Amino acid sequence: MASSGSIFTNKEIRDAEESLSKLQKKQKRLAARIDEACGKLVDTKFDRGLMDELEELEKEEVDIGTKQLELTRSWVLLRRELRREVLVEKKRQLKSDAELPNPTSISKMEMRLFGHTSTKRTLVSELDHDLSTWELDSGEITILKDKLGKGTFGSVVKGKLRGKPVAVKTIETNWKVNGEVNAKILDGFRNECAVMTKLLHPNVLLLMGVCIEPDEGKLIMVTELMPRGSVFDLLHKGSEPISFKQRMRFARDTALGVNWLHLSTPQILHLDLKTQNILVDENWVAKVADFGLSRIKKRDIKGAVGSPLYMAPEVLAEQPYDEKADVFSFGIILCELVSCKIPYEDKDFESVSDVFRFVVKNQKRPTLPLDCPQRLVRLINQCWDPDPKKRPSFKTIVESQVLDEVMLDSIISEANAPARAFWLRSFKTNEGNVLDHVPWKVFAKAFIKHCNVNLPKKTKWSDALEMKALQMALVPNAESIKTGAVSLEEFGRSLEWFGPFTPDERFIKNVVDTIHINGFFGDITSENAERQMAGKQVGTYMLRFSSKPGCYTVTVMEADNQLKHYRIKHRAGKGYSIGSHDYVSLPELVKARKNDLGLKRFLGGSKYAQLFVAHESQVDGTYAVIAPKGH
Repeated sequence: MASSGSIFTNKEIRDAEESLSKLQKKQKRLAARIDEACGKLVDTKFDRGLMDELEELEKEEVDIGTKQLELTRSWVLLRRELRREVLVEKKRQLKSDAELPNPTSISKMEMRLFGHTSTKRTLVSELDHDLSTWELDSGEITILKDKLGKGTFGSVVKGKLRGKPVAVKTIETNWKVNGEVNAKILDGFRNECAVMTKLLHPNVLLLMGVCIEPDEGKLIMVTELMPRGSVFDLLHKGSEPISFKQRMRFARDTALGVNWLHLSTPQILHLDLKTQNILVDENWVAKVADFGLSRIKKRDIKGAVGSPLYMAPEVLAEQPYDEKADVFSFGIILCELVSCKIPYEDKDFESVSDVFRFVVKNQKRPTLPLDCPQRLVRLINQCWDPDPKKRPSFKTIVESQVLDEVMLDSIISEANAPARAFWLRSFKTNEGNVLDHVPWKVFAKAFIKHCNVNLPKKTKWSDALEMKALQMALVPNAESIKTGAVSLEEFGRSLEWFGPFTPDERFIKNVVDTIHINGFFGDITSENAERQMAGKQVGTYMLRFSSKPGCYTVTVMEADNQLKHYRIKHRAGKGYSIGSHDYVSLPELVKARKNDLGLKRFLGGSKYAQLFVAHESQVDGTYAVIAPKGH
């Protein structure tokens, strides 16, 4: 009976082993295809079609993995059955129970490994550290001398992989003691790699491959190269200041990356979110990096992890925490981005105990600058609230577009608030991100629709004088009506000169009226203005934009070849003034002050004047050129 059962069981085991072998070969071939697909994705800058293809391959990989688990489980159960038969036979031979293993303990072990049923689990509690599909031959990696920085487990240097510039992280710490591998460091390294294999997002650092050969002293992770370094270095060590708009871009990119982690299945917590771990590529896109401390979300996670200055109170206090710990860290990052100061740099903390006392016991936070936008103040206060339940999720932060609104607030003044709503609603990527630049053609069509611009009949929008004038104001360097792009900054500046922005034709009419003023040179620099005016007769003048958006400058030639500059003060929606005199429009001011400013003859030859001359030569009798009175 036992003998026949053993023969049967042995055959079942051999069949299972054969099936497993075939499955592993198929898995290896699929892994090569996935590697190839990942390489194509990087080369094509994440083409959507290739991403869909990669997702299909990954689904197939998951199916194979599931089948492998089922086969492995069957194989283990068959091995157990065979082992039980052998044990029973041994018991018979020895006629004693003394040396028999406890069947109950074996049963408990099986229960712990596989559960009571064969139902597939959709959520796991630990990361899968199988990195076989990402393994590289160390000979493929060329390490260069350029040092890029230090990560959680070692140094990061520039390198090359299959001809592509990459970042290479290698272990430098004592990961071997007396010839034995330091399991904690090795597991942490594997954990970081394992997290990255689960993630594919434009704002998460891309893993290219790993080389894990601890016996030969090789623990290497290869990622995409981020040539601009970390946000921390750009903020605190860079030679040039980072604009507020770009800092808010960093914040939004970070929120998008961490939101991807938190919405993954299973959910991944970063737990070491700080500006040192936010890297910037050549296009100024920020990506979340350094996942050495990341964990799968489990119930009642405890223990202090991360960097104390960015730690949530519950983490510092070693209380249970969840994904809202990352939200707290993001609040500290936002404060750092708006202030350009290292968190708590004015507090002289000497130990973690000092941070604990300040943050946990006294519930205090870093000092926000007085000029911090109110939208941002509210968001930061919510993010670092002592109660994790009151902190917003990253999903809420991203979907609310609050960071885009903060950026728009800094570029477009309150007087032109409707223009913020127009840009926010009209110009987004497919992912919902607000664009920095918009092709002129796209902007023009959206503007015409939003402001109800009434163009002449039988006239293409690109031929209309109003639209040509608007393009000259918004895209000063465009070669033709169909080229160039409207930048958010240029739009904001133009709003100050020609605003207020309203959902009607007032804005575009003010553009036409202003640039049609005789002697208007617009965006010419002061140096070029002086060159243009050199040697001109007394009383020759020009009108141009001042260096301060919204204001204008009248430059007039006086005696002895001396130039005199008069500043015209103006704010969007307000009047125009020189001294104590206010005027409703700029043409009215020029007309009224001609005599006392000594304006005798305007300087000709501006590109704006040429626009009207060229247009008048093209229009027929059905089109009346817009020309303000009083010129």
